[in-house]
Amino acid sequence: MKKYDVAIIGGGAAGLNCAMELANSKLSVCLVEKEVKNSNDRTWCFWEKGMGKFDHILFNSWDRINFYAKSEMERLDLQGYTYKMIRSSDFYSYAHSIIDTASNIDCVKAEVTDIVESANEILIVTEAGEIVADKLLNSVIFDKPNLDKYNYLVQHFGGWFIETEEDVFDEETCTFMDFRIDQKDDTRFFYVLPLDKRRALVEIAVFSNDVMNMADYDLAIQSYLDTYIQPGKFKIEEKEIGQIPMTDYPFHKANTARHVRIGTAGGWVKSSSGYAFKRITDRAEILVQGLLDNREVNTTSSGFHRWMDSVMLKVISKNYTGGKEIFESMFSKREPSAIFKFLDEENNLLEDIRMMYSAPILPFSRAAIF
Repeated sequence: MKKYDVAIIGGGAAGLNCAMELANSKLSVCLVEKEVKNSNDRTWCFWEKGMGKFDHILFNSWDRINFYAKSEMERLDLQGYTYKMIRSSDFYSYAHSIIDTASNIDCVKAEVTDIVESANEILIVTEAGEIVADKLLNSVIFDKPNLDKYNYLVQHFGGWFIETEEDVFDEETCTFMDFRIDQKDDTRFFYVLPLDKRRALVEIAVFSNDVMNMADYDLAIQSYLDTYIQPGKFKIEEKEIGQIPMTDYPFHKANTARHVRIGTAGGWVKSSSGYAFKRITDRAEILVQGLLDNREVNTTSSGFHRWMDSVMLKVISKNYTGGKEIFESMFSKREPSAIFKFLDEENNLLEDIRMMYSAPILPFSRAAIF
């Protein structure tokens, strides 16, 4: 039986990013996917300064954003940042164009049924047979974590790609967050991502453990279009639906020297906001560089940043105040570039403290103390 240097379980953003970073390296790799993804099952958006490694597959990008709170709109310049959009189908296609032609990567399409870790190796049992590796990067959660002592909230979303008969959208500016809709005792907002003057993705995101179905999203989207966009006649080209778990559960504590959890399974999703794609690509790069250099690396946020995320998640999940009030307060007191740096965990301690004081003080103090 061939023994690989690295095995990767899962063909989502985390698994494919790690596999691409390892492509044509000195390490032998086996990528195990239950199914090879090729459809557009979600749209990823992220902010970035300058050129990025995925710019050639961007579906669109914007240098300005609209932010709505109550009935007011703020048009904000991103001050050197660009808000970028990637369709997952384009990412999957690009990733496999690299992985499938890499001389050091074998791809196995099978479901994993068991993982056995010993002192010398990792055994991955699949429906297609057994795979042995020195290290495992695992993006799949096999055992449901006990969340009783932790905060947990689902960010779920549904959207329409629409095309209108008349010019409707400002293609130079996207709506980053629109909180004018009824919050229904949770946190919910729309975002509008124009592709040109007649095409856009119109999507609702909801922070709630009461997950909606597509019919619920359809009603919400139609109401939003009628009330705020008034696009006239249009057709729906495509729909998307999905979920992102937001939790401060310490997934990283299950890691061993041989078995490293990645992606959602590794706690790489920003627990307070659900932002994931850029965090995943950055952490994959750091992790793989450590493997290539044969050294241990830490891809977990600092204890201070985990604490801040936990406090903010608790505020929202316990409804001490809504996400609408939090983001309205932050955007009214800080520039978008400062907020992006904060969410990317790139601030120094003083900047982080200033950002914390831009949020509603009493709800955050309550969450931090009790």
